[in-house]
Amino acid sequence: MSVSTNAVVTNCVAVGNTNVGIAAGSGVTITNCTSRDNGTHGFETSGHAVFAHCAATSNDARGFSIGSKSIVSSCSSSDNVQDGITVGTGCTVIGASVCSNGIYGINAGAGCLIADNAVQSSGASGIAFSDGSTIRGNTSRAN
Repeated sequence: MSVSTNAVVTNCVAVGNTNVGIAAGSGVTITNCTSRDNGTHGFETSGHAVFAHCAATSNDARGFSIGSKSIVSSCSSSDNVQDGITVGTGCTVIGASVCSNGIYGINAGAGCLIADNAVQSSGASGIAFSDGSTIRGNTSRAN
């Protein structure tokens, strides 16, 4: 599913797509959506977007591959081949549940806020981040 800029997507499911499950432009809000068993990323944006209460499971690349200045709130990401959640610079990842992803649980660019997440059983580090990021109140175990 490909979504244009400045759109709202709610209560959608993307399963078994050859490429990205849900690809979105800038200014998009995506809530209560599920993306699983897709050929690359579960969710992908090139610019700023908001994701709330979404789930990415068993995708062949990243669960969430998100552009700069985005928000990922109360989402889950598990059993993806690469990272559970990857975000660009200036993003917020808050209240996520991230489990059993192949590389990083959460991989954040510079100047991000990574708060109140539960990350476990990642193939590499539970949480990787760049300069100027704030990491607060997270639980990271068995990574």
